[in-house]
Amino acid sequence: MDLAGVEGVLAGRRIQGLRQRPRPFPERPPGTDCLPEIRHIVILMMENHSYDNYLGPLGRGDGLPRDGLGEAFAARIIEAALHGADWMGTLLVWCYDEHGGYYDHVPPPAAVEPDDRPPEAGGAFRYDRYGFRVPAVIVSPYARPDYVSHAVRDHTAILKLIQRKWNLPPLTARDRGADDLLDAIDLTSPPAFATPPDLPPAALAAAASADDAVRRR
Repeated sequence: MDLAGVEGVLAGRRIQGLRQRPRPFPERPPGTDCLPEIRHIVILMMENHSYDNYLGPLGRGDGLPRDGLGEAFAARIIEAALHGADWMGTLLVWCYDEHGGYYDHVPPPAAVEPDDRPPEAGGAFRYDRYGFRVPAVIVSPYARPDYVSHAVRDHTAILKLIQRKWNLPPLTARDRGADDLLDAIDLTSPPAFATPPDLPPAALAAAASADDAVRRR
C-alpha cells in the first residue's frame, strides 16, 4: 500500500487528494526525517479511569475505588523510556483519552472541523468544538525544564508531530492546523535531561513496600 493509502486507512475514511496537500517542508520528499534528533516517538495514551480500580492497592479485593494502578503502569512505561537503550533519541507523550467526567471551569473552545462531511448519525452535532481539558506531559532529554505550555491543542497535535518529523501531509483540516508540541522541547541547546532524572516511586509501589515492611515486622 502506498503512503496515501496508508494515511487514508489511518483516518478511518476515504480521503482524496492527499498527495496534493501541503507538507511541512514541501522542498523535501515525503518520508524525509526532519527531526533526526528524535528517533522514537512513544505515545502513552491512558484511559481516564485506569487509575480507578476496585481491587485495593495490594489486590485485597475490598471493593473500594483506589488510586494507583494507572500511576504504576505509567511509571513502568516512563522508567523504561528513561533507562532505555536510546534515551537520547526518545520523545514520549503521556496523555489521557478524555477528561473522565471531572469538573472543569474552562468552557471548551471552538475547534476546526476535520472536513465538510456531516456526522453519520445526523442531527445538529458537529465536530466544531474541543472537549474538556486533559493533562499531557512530554518526557524527553530535550524537554524544557519547568515548562508549561499554554497553547490550545487537542490529540491531533500528536499526528502533527509525526507529520513534522516525517514530512507528511495532513489527514484532515483539524490536524493541518494543529500545534506540533515542539514548543515543549529545545533542540538548540544541550539536552537538559541527558542524564535521566530519578523519579519517586509510584504510590502503588510505595504502598506495596510499606505493606511488605509491616508483614516482616
